[in-house]
Amino acid sequence: MAGGGRPRPSRRSSTAPPAERSAVEQARKLLATALDTGSGSEHERRSAYAKARKLLDGILVVPPQAVAALEDSHRLALAPKHL
Repeated sequence: MAGGGRPRPSRRSSTAPPAERSAVEQARKLLATALDTGSGSEHERRSAYAKARKLLDGILVVPPQAVAALEDSHRLALAPKHL
């Protein structure tokens, strides 16, 4: 360690509670499934995407423009989220 200070946390380190870190990791895996057009059916990919969005709800704010761009670029045009 340079300067005798504490090591800087890696980008993957987080001060988020364990439950939130777990939800983010699970959502990350679900998004990988949702975006992998070579595996699973369209229904499975849509389901994985919806589950990932639900997991991230309240943890991560995704701007509507980013959601629209993701859905358009990957043909995951899901029904709008109902409040």
